[in-house]
Order: sequence, then C-alpha cells, then structure tokens
Amino acid sequence: MIQREGTKTEVAVLENGRLAEYLAETDGEQRTGAIYKGRIIDVLPGLDACFVDIGLSKPAYLQKEDLLAVQQAEHRGEPLDITCLVKRGETLLVQVKKEGRDAKGPKVTANIKLVGHYLIYLPYGGQLKFSRRITDSNQLRRLSAWGEGWLKEKEGLILRTAAQEIDTDTLAEEGERLRQTWVNVKHTASQREAPCLIAEQEGLLEQVVSHLVSRGPTECLINDQRLYARLEKKLQPLKHVTLSLCSAEKSLFEACGISEEINTLFQRKVWLKSGGYLVIEETEALTVIDVNTGRCTGQDHWEQTALLVNLEAAQELARQIRLRDIGGMIVIDFLHLKGEEGRQQVLKALEEALEADRKETHVLGYTALGLVEMTRKKTTESLWHKWTRPCSVCHGRGRIKKESGKNNTQGNRQPY
Repeated sequence: MIQREGTKTEVAVLENGRLAEYLAETDGEQRTGAIYKGRIIDVLPGLDACFVDIGLSKPAYLQKEDLLAVQQAEHRGEPLDITCLVKRGETLLVQVKKEGRDAKGPKVTANIKLVGHYLIYLPYGGQLKFSRRITDSNQLRRLSAWGEGWLKEKEGLILRTAAQEIDTDTLAEEGERLRQTWVNVKHTASQREAPCLIAEQEGLLEQVVSHLVSRGPTECLINDQRLYARLEKKLQPLKHVTLSLCSAEKSLFEACGISEEINTLFQRKVWLKSGGYLVIEETEALTVIDVNTGRCTGQDHWEQTALLVNLEAAQELARQIRLRDIGGMIVIDFLHLKGEEGRQQVLKALEEALEADRKETHVLGYTALGLVEMTRKKTTESLWHKWTRPCSVCHGRGRIKKESGKNNTQGNRQPY
C-alpha cells in the first residue's frame, strides 16, 4: 500500500495479511546513496579520518578505509597514513552511506555504488560478488561466467538475489545502463565546483519498484493519481504485480485498518499473544530488547514456559526490527533457559524469522551473560529516530526525580 498525504509518502508492506514493513519519506529529504562533489576541509590523523564539505549544514565524515587512495596505496605497497593519502582542499566524489543525525553530519564513502534491480555496479570495486541468498551452484556458475566476461578493469559487481531468475542479456542491459550512469556522473562532476550535489538517490517510489521486482504475485494499492501514473509506467514489464488506484474519504491506511498498528511502532512495549511482552530500547550505541513473561501463566514447568515465550518473542522481535528499521548492534535478553537444546531452538527460530528481512542480518549467539547478540545492516536512521525528537523538558530521559522530604512539592520537580 502506498499512501500520499501532503509532502509525505508512506509505504506499508503486508505479507499474509499482516504488516511486515513500513517506509516513509518527505519531499526533499537527504537520502542514503546520494553522490556529492566535496572538498576536504580537515584531516584528522588521530581518527584516521577527514571531514568533507559537501554543501550541507554539517560536514560529512570520511574514514580512511572508505578512500579509494587506500586501495591504490595497498596495491603499491605504500604507507597508509591518512595525511599521505589526502590533503586539505582536495576535491573528490563521495556517496552518502549513512544519514546524519542530531549534531552529526552524514558518513560518506569514495567507493561509489550504483544500484539496479538485479545488479550493484562498483566503478572501482575490482571483484565479483553475489547475494548470500543465491545458493544454487548452477546459478552461481552461470552468473559468475557472465560477470567475469562483462567486467572491465578495476570494475566490480554484486549480483542481487533477483539476478538468478534473469537472463544474461537483461543483466548486460542493466549493467550498461549503470556503467553509463557513472560516465554521466563523472562528466557532471567535471563541470561543477565543489561542494555540490551530483546525483540524487532514488526516492521511495523507486525503492518500491526495486522491491517488487524480486517478489511473487503482489497487489499494490495507491491513493494518489500522480504516483499511480508513475508506477504504472515503471511496473509495466512486471506481469506479477496488480496495480489499483484507491479513492476514499479517509486515508488508505485507515481504510485498510493498519493506521493504529503503525502508531504502535513508536511504543516501547509490544505485547505477545501468550501474554508475554517485549521492551524495545534504542540507545546511542545499540538497541536492547528485553523479553518478559508478563501475563503468561505458561506450562507446568518454568523451562517449558520460558521456551514458549522465547519462541514467540523471536518471531515478533524479528518482525519489529524490520518494521522499525532498527540497525546496528542489537542485544536480546531472552528468558533464561537452562538446557542447551532450548537455547539452540531459540537461536534457530530467530534466524529463520530474520530470513524475510531484505537487509543483511547476523545472529552471533549467546554471550557469557546469556544475552543474544545480533547485527542488522544500518544505512538509515530507525523509524523512531527519524520521526521523533527529544523532549525539550527531559531531553529524552522521560523521568523526573522522586519527591523526598517535606519541602519537595509538585512545582519544584526537575527533570534529569
């Protein structure tokens, strides 16, 4: 479902009748993947990084490992001190790989990636890679033979999951289009002064098209005539997608009964059908998810009750992570299980639930304290960070000091 209201576009993905993914953007917002011509304004040897002016209110942060010069210096066996690789005032092309937040500017890389439906083209990637979801050996051999023959010197390519269903002529056509895009980017950059935007990243609508390419039979509902016309043109080759224009007095999401569930994505507590619940806390460094029994009366034994709640929690927290677009490090405090078999069941359930996620995830297992560690690729801010701001009174803490003593009154409570 695609809903347009004012300057905001929202996308809700339903799988088997249940909300599985939610995306939203406003017109003109900064996007991951945009390419800029920037100028280095400061080199920081102590951080192995530099700041790049790309024309935004805050300078972008570029780490040494994201410099093309690093790869070239390694190849020549030269020293890798950042002061030898870049100089203040130097101009270069960079791509946003992580959006800025609060007082921080965006993180950028000089290793440009151009994303298509089936391929990711890396002008200086230097190697051929495959989606981890392509596991068929025959497909790997077929795609490898084509990719190695198509690539030119220094170029790199990542074949996406959808590529395994596509003939090599179509892959070559998309590859040439991406290669020409890079030629155009370099030409545009040569004509302009830094800092400036060279190429905008695809908007939410283009992401939807890319997502639909690799899906099975799909019904797509839209409430906006202009968006419908644009999508109809882009989706013409996709026979498995049915497009419908919906007009209703109330919003599309309200008419389909998902507005209330979308609003709950900003709440900390998520109830489970068993009576247990999750508490999701996003912090600056990582996200912590706590599993609780809540109102669950459970089975005859604690181990059975804990396993029941943990297995349900694994399914739901994987869904919530995807819905809220939580990335980076995630630590999960499942209910304590004594038996190793039960612990492994929980890990397996979590890994299987995460398979539906389009972003790369890794479940690392249990720590010495019995917590489960996992990571999810982070390219954008989570839903919570993107669409909320800290309270001006409590500065995001959400608590006040307790009264203690006769002289304390309601009026002199202070947030902390």
